[in-house]
Amino acid sequence: MTHDEIFELVKDEVKRAENKWPKYYSDVIHAAAIINEEAGETIQAALDYTYDSGSIEKVKTEAIQTAATCFRLLGNINDLKTVMNFVDQNKNGEQLTMDGYAGL
Repeated sequence: MTHDEIFELVKDEVKRAENKWPKYYSDVIHAAAIINEEAGETIQAALDYTYDSGSIEKVKTEAIQTAATCFRLLGNINDLKTVMNFVDQNKNGEQLTMDGYAGL
Protein backbone atom coordinates (compact mmCIF):
# COMPACT_ATOMS: atom_id res chain seq x y z
CA MET A 1 0.00 0.00 0.00
CA THR A 2 1.17 3.50 -0.76
CA HIS A 3 1.06 6.33 1.77
CA ASP A 4 -1.66 8.00 -0.29
CA GLU A 5 -3.78 4.83 -0.14
CA ILE A 6 -3.25 4.55 3.61
CA PHE A 7 -4.13 8.22 4.21
CA GLU A 8 -7.29 7.81 2.15
CA LEU A 9 -8.36 4.76 4.19
CA VAL A 10 -7.64 6.56 7.46
CA LYS A 11 -9.49 9.67 6.27
CA ASP A 12 -12.51 7.52 5.41
CA GLU A 13 -12.36 5.85 8.83
CA VAL A 14 -12.17 9.23 10.60
CA LYS A 15 -15.31 10.34 8.73
CA ARG A 16 -17.08 7.08 9.61
CA ALA A 17 -16.15 7.44 13.28
CA GLU A 18 -17.20 11.09 13.38
CA ASN A 19 -20.58 10.17 11.90
CA LYS A 20 -21.06 7.26 14.31
CA TRP A 21 -19.76 9.13 17.38
CA PRO A 22 -19.99 12.87 16.61
CA LYS A 23 -19.36 13.91 20.21
CA TYR A 24 -15.70 13.47 21.09
CA TYR A 25 -14.19 13.05 24.52
CA SER A 26 -13.63 16.27 26.42
CA ASP A 27 -10.74 15.01 28.55
CA VAL A 28 -7.27 14.05 27.38
CA ILE A 29 -7.04 10.79 29.34
CA HIS A 30 -10.08 9.22 27.70
CA ALA A 31 -9.10 10.54 24.28
CA ALA A 32 -5.66 8.94 24.62
CA ALA A 33 -7.02 5.74 26.15
CA ILE A 34 -9.15 5.00 23.09
CA ILE A 35 -5.94 4.91 21.05
CA ASN A 36 -4.61 2.25 23.38
CA GLU A 37 -7.85 0.26 23.09
CA GLU A 38 -7.63 0.28 19.30
CA ALA A 39 -3.92 -0.61 19.39
CA GLY A 40 -4.81 -3.55 21.64
CA GLU A 41 -7.36 -4.72 19.09
CA THR A 42 -4.65 -4.44 16.42
CA ILE A 43 -2.25 -6.65 18.37
CA GLN A 44 -5.06 -9.13 19.05
CA ALA A 45 -5.77 -9.30 15.32
CA ALA A 46 -2.05 -9.82 14.65
CA LEU A 47 -1.91 -12.62 17.23
CA ASP A 48 -5.01 -14.24 15.71
CA TYR A 49 -3.46 -13.99 12.25
CA THR A 50 -0.17 -15.47 13.44
CA TYR A 51 -1.39 -18.22 15.76
CA ASP A 52 -5.01 -18.85 14.85
CA SER A 53 -7.17 -18.53 11.79
CA GLY A 54 -7.28 -14.72 11.75
CA SER A 55 -6.91 -12.64 8.62
CA ILE A 56 -4.47 -9.97 7.56
CA GLU A 57 -7.50 -7.90 6.55
CA LYS A 58 -8.54 -7.75 10.21
CA VAL A 59 -5.04 -6.52 11.12
CA LYS A 60 -5.36 -3.85 8.42
CA THR A 61 -8.82 -2.80 9.61
CA GLU A 62 -7.70 -2.48 13.23
CA ALA A 63 -4.54 -0.58 12.28
CA ILE A 64 -6.62 1.88 10.25
CA GLN A 65 -8.97 2.36 13.20
CA THR A 66 -5.98 2.96 15.48
CA ALA A 67 -4.62 5.61 13.12
CA ALA A 68 -8.05 7.23 12.92
CA THR A 69 -8.22 7.54 16.70
CA CYS A 70 -4.82 9.29 16.63
CA PHE A 71 -6.14 11.74 14.04
CA ARG A 72 -9.25 12.42 16.14
CA LEU A 73 -7.17 13.13 19.25
CA LEU A 74 -4.90 15.47 17.29
CA GLY A 75 -7.87 17.17 15.64
CA ASN A 76 -9.38 17.89 19.06
CA ILE A 77 -6.13 18.51 20.95
CA ASN A 78 -6.81 22.19 21.69
CA ASP A 79 -10.22 21.41 23.24
CA LEU A 80 -9.13 18.58 25.53
CA LYS A 81 -9.05 19.20 29.26
CA THR A 82 -7.51 17.40 32.19
CA VAL A 83 -9.55 15.80 34.93
CA MET A 84 -8.25 18.59 37.18
CA ASN A 85 -10.06 21.12 34.95
CA PHE A 86 -13.32 19.34 35.79
CA VAL A 87 -12.49 19.36 39.50
CA ASP A 88 -11.65 23.08 39.42
CA GLN A 89 -14.95 23.82 37.63
CA ASN A 90 -16.87 21.84 40.24
CA LYS A 91 -16.06 23.61 43.50
CA ASN A 92 -19.73 23.56 44.62
CA GLY A 93 -19.78 19.79 45.25
CA GLU A 94 -21.86 18.62 42.29
CA GLN A 95 -21.23 15.13 40.98
CA LEU A 96 -18.50 15.11 38.34
CA THR A 97 -19.28 13.60 34.97
CA MET A 98 -17.16 13.20 31.87
CA ASP A 99 -19.11 14.34 28.87
CA GLY A 100 -18.17 12.49 25.74
CA TYR A 101 -19.05 9.34 23.96
CA ALA A 102 -18.32 5.78 25.02
CA GLY A 103 -16.01 4.54 22.33
CA LEU A 104 -14.83 5.05 18.81
